[in-house]
Amino acid sequence: MGAYGYVNMAGEWVKEPKYVYTLAKIGNFYPVYYTYFKNDKGMLNSDLSDMIPFEYQNLIVVDDQYIKARKKGEKWGVLNTKHETVIPFEYDLLGAFDLEGKAYFEKGKSYGYVYLDDGKEVVNGSLDRDPILFLYGKTQEGWLASYSFEDHDVANTFGICTFKNDKIEIETPVK
Repeated sequence: MGAYGYVNMAGEWVKEPKYVYTLAKIGNFYPVYYTYFKNDKGMLNSDLSDMIPFEYQNLIVVDDQYIKARKKGEKWGVLNTKHETVIPFEYDLLGAFDLEGKAYFEKGKSYGYVYLDDGKEVVNGSLDRDPILFLYGKTQEGWLASYSFEDHDVANTFGICTFKNDKIEIETPVK
């Protein structure tokens, strides 16, 4: 397998070829280069200096300031572009952040939402008895979601759910 690096417009090596895979700049506001080094992922600034060290199994750009991250065998959290932890690495699952800046999480037997701006959690229940929700989009009535229960009595059912008093309420299922 070959290795990749970066050259400038004069054809000179700026970063020697040592990367297994590279991607171009991501984002219009904060130019970031995203690379993999020996199956570890890291990020480079637009000047090709190290921004996020090459020690992560997963790195997912949230926006021009935040990156979801997970080291191999460890839990999910969120870093900023200065490599500072903004959401602690304590989540078994951390979903995509929506336009309101919240993401679905699972932590141990609890689930809910965590907010990107302040890390506040809204715990909605226990995975032992409550539905597992997958939100697809907002409608006039609420959020279109599929949900199932851990005992699989109801599986892949669609419904409209709303958030009231920091709890999820499932409305009439959509057929």
